[in-house]
Amino acid sequence: MEVEAKYAIDDAGWQLVPTLRTVGAFTLVAAPMPEQQQNIYFDTPAYALRAAGYGLRLRMIGDRRIATLKGPAHIRNGIHERSEWEIDVATDQPASWPAGDLRNRALALAQGGELRPILTITTQRRHLYAWHAQRQIAEISLDDACISVAGHEERFRELEAELLPDAPRELFDAFVHALGEVLTLTPQSISKLARGFVLLDQMRPAAQR
Repeated sequence: MEVEAKYAIDDAGWQLVPTLRTVGAFTLVAAPMPEQQQNIYFDTPAYALRAAGYGLRLRMIGDRRIATLKGPAHIRNGIHERSEWEIDVATDQPASWPAGDLRNRALALAQGGELRPILTITTQRRHLYAWHAQRQIAEISLDDACISVAGHEERFRELEAELLPDAPRELFDAFVHALGEVLTLTPQSISKLARGFVLLDQMRPAAQR
């Protein structure tokens, strides 16, 4: 289960976040280097995964390929909660990924349709980590992203805070609240993939939507 807070962030906040060392009772530790990602999203020609509320992504970071399947999200005040399956893979073709929950679920959702790339999102991500005492609570991501669909592009920036495994949910909620006390944040109810679908729908003829 993924628990993630997503926010639009203004220019002042974008510049401030990397300089923060404390937020309320939490300590922030920045990763030394930004991370370059290429994210390819897959669906069938009939968009069977989209219809079911799922998203299938291949994320490439250097030589690493990470496949992720995300289920429908429950969203409240910018906090997204959803089921998530993730594995490392060796190829860009979903049909050749290792057998297991992710591949089996994705193929079942495809209902026999071919899983093919539908859009790409490239992201430069800066990581910070929130600590409470000796416990790591959340991963903060500053994302400078660009959606590419059929030769059209849209850029956006956002801040994400993700609950880390085994961290208490109550401390995560306290951190998100504390972050909102020092930054101007606008809760986001739309995922990166959903942003991509908005652009995709603008490119597709109405009869194909």
